[in-house]
Amino acid sequence: MMKVLLPVDGSEPSKNAILKGIEEGLLEGKEIHIITVVPGIVPVEGYILSPHVDDTNQQLAEETLTDAKALLADYPNVVAVTRKGDPGTEILHYASEIGADLIIMGHRGLGTFSKIFLGSVSSRVLNHSECSVYIVKS
Repeated sequence: MMKVLLPVDGSEPSKNAILKGIEEGLLEGKEIHIITVVPGIVPVEGYILSPHVDDTNQQLAEETLTDAKALLADYPNVVAVTRKGDPGTEILHYASEIGADLIIMGHRGLGTFSKIFLGSVSSRVLNHSECSVYIVKS
């Protein structure tokens, strides 16, 4: 069975990517994996990080997955996972782990200046993925 990976972050572009996948029939008869990535927090010397930050991020991740699963309620083969770390890296690792055939994801539309300095998760996944990537612009 083909495997489709849907990275979600709770944003409108990631929701639109799911809806586009449904609309285009890209999810029918597929094993669907939803991933959300909680960004890793790097402690800075001299500052104490509250454990509440981690708890809040985890709660937001769970809400994001719940919302995505609700959109996919008509599909029987849905797996949802949360990872912690760099979003681009974790998406690529998970896609490789499951042997994804297709990644469908949203694009936030960073401007050229922002892309040069900040990078883009969708650009990174597109450029380094071992499988096909369908990027939905919103």
